[in-house]
Amino acid sequence: MRQRGLSKKQFADALGRRPSEITKWLSGQHNFTIATLAMLSAFFGQPIVTVK
Repeated sequence: MRQRGLSKKQFADALGRRPSEITKWLSGQHNFTIATLAMLSAFFGQPIVTVK
């Protein structure tokens, strides 16, 4: 998010989420679903989880 220069609101808008949800994600207290991790991986073009 920072590397792309996105604010929480811009990031939320790009993902179709509310800024309050992004705040929860960034707090470190949120449990992500596999679907959310896949969406974030696609958005950033980077693997989020690697299974070996």
